[in-house]
Amino acid sequence: MQDYYSYDMTLFEHLIADGLAEHFQKKFLDGNRNSFTKVISKKEAKKILKELEPCLDKTMDDAPEIHSNLFFGDKKYASGTGYTIGYYLVEDYLNKNKNIGWNSLFKQKPMKFKQSLFLQFD
Repeated sequence: MQDYYSYDMTLFEHLIADGLAEHFQKKFLDGNRNSFTKVISKKEAKKILKELEPCLDKTMDDAPEIHSNLFFGDKKYASGTGYTIGYYLVEDYLNKNKNIGWNSLFKQKPMKFKQSLFLQFD
């Protein structure tokens, strides 16, 4: 996981890192999905991701306000929106790759998750 958290990580990498953390917590710690991964519907998450598509490759250094607002909220995004989107991205990846183990999952480069069915915008 050392590759996941740094200020030069992109918004997309940030979404995936937190989505992985939330799925790990649900699977191995308490079996529950955190409330801040339920703040928007999957339909709304898809809409926001489409709007954010030009920003997905921006780093936290390049666009700290986007990262902060998406995860911690502002006038446009509910607090937890980034966590929810990350949760859905990883969920779709897991559904598409049912036989992947957790060791392999954590070794995946975040960009591998761009193959997620969730990113196929309608």
